[in-house]
Amino acid sequence: STAITPPWGDGTNALGFAGLLELITTANGTPADQVQTGAGPLTISLIDNMLRRIWEFGGRGPYILVNSLEMLSMIHLLEAAGSIVRIPAMADGSGVLGAYVKNVVHPITGEPVPVMVDRYLAPGTIIFGSKMLPDGSPAAEVPVLPQTTDIALAPGAQIQGYVATPLAPTVTAPDVWPFFVKVYETLAMKAATVFGKISGVTPV
Repeated sequence: STAITPPWGDGTNALGFAGLLELITTANGTPADQVQTGAGPLTISLIDNMLRRIWEFGGRGPYILVNSLEMLSMIHLLEAAGSIVRIPAMADGSGVLGAYVKNVVHPITGEPVPVMVDRYLAPGTIIFGSKMLPDGSPAAEVPVLPQTTDIALAPGAQIQGYVATPLAPTVTAPDVWPFFVKVYETLAMKAATVFGKISGVTPV
């Protein structure tokens, strides 16, 4: 929200949201055990317990956001789990090494929880989110706000119930608009209890 460099800004102005990293805080209502710092090595238990806590608050449609380093750690956890991971052999006798973590099995519901990689998320940080609240409404959304139009183009017109009316500096001075600000949308978190954040994660 304060960075002016692309893709967060245009080089001069900060155009980015104060996003999930800023919104998932205890001050905003997220339970303290869902905002963990200094987590240390990534473990399956760490992931499972966060998913469990969010489920207990009614979060539905969970998802996980990670950096590329945490994705590699998840792959290493998968490979270390052992028995179900195999190295496939191709028809020409060559082998394929490696794996990819697409989902994490939810420890309570058994549903697949998608894991998404974000190159802009700082290494060592994992975000746990929910698409929906218990009643099916969005847990977070980016609503489009009422729009305004430059009054010179629509004098006295109502725009979605709002009226923009400039005032002249003095009786004799003309109206002057050095710039016009329009707000189109904003990020809204509807329930901080169905989100979580872990920082200080170290690679495994």
